[in-house]
Amino acid sequence: MKNLAIILSITLMLFSCENSKSNSDETVSESNTSSESKIEPKDEVSTVKLFINELGNQNYKDAYDLQAVSSWGNLEKFSSKSSFGGITSTDLKEIKQYPNENGKSVVYAEVFYADPANGNNTFKQKFYLQKFGEKFKIVDMKIVTANKKTKSINVAGEYSYTDGDYQSSTLSLQKNSKDKYSFSLSVGTFDGCTGQLEGVIFVKNGVSHYKSADCELKFEFTSNSVKITEKDCNMHGAMCSFEGTYSK
Repeated sequence: MKNLAIILSITLMLFSCENSKSNSDETVSESNTSSESKIEPKDEVSTVKLFINELGNQNYKDAYDLQAVSSWGNLEKFSSKSSFGGITSTDLKEIKQYPNENGKSVVYAEVFYADPANGNNTFKQKFYLQKFGEKFKIVDMKIVTANKKTKSINVAGEYSYTDGDYQSSTLSLQKNSKDKYSFSLSVGTFDGCTGQLEGVIFVKNGVSHYKSADCELKFEFTSNSVKITEKDCNMHGAMCSFEGTYSK
């Protein structure tokens, strides 16, 4: 009986050790799975999409690694403000694959590039790609057409508008980051119609749209003024509005 108890005790200890080792192996396996590197693009279109996205996220090193265009130079030149390093955001409007040209894959893309250093622009581009091992890389790029460049406008400041002796309105804009601004808008008339509204807007190419449950506004900026139009706005009295051209 005593010998049987010893045998059972040893068996339980061995089972416990095996179970602990199995759990440890599973933990290692899960750890290895979670540390896998990011998925690489598998075709030409996804390569161009990723390139444009990395530029928009200001990940210039990752964008640089997706190309092999000799004229774009080394990473330092590629990332400089006078080159791709001036880009702060991108907006991909259209992308599609074209027939091959001279043995190279061709991808067409229409992209808006926000570039405060060199001017915002929308380009229609053709990217040429070749395969390097298992990966596609951009080896050339040609601009098909480009819209007129528009410089970013710093719209922060104090604005005012008067409608004769009847109405007086003010707008205050404070820059938060990039094209993001906080605004405070107020209106008042001599007979007591008033209104006030505060919010956040994003200004792109001198234009911004604000929309809430109580009011819709459109801001159209120049270097020293802003035109405000409204729709379905319940943030002021019936006999006044936020509309008008405000001077800085």
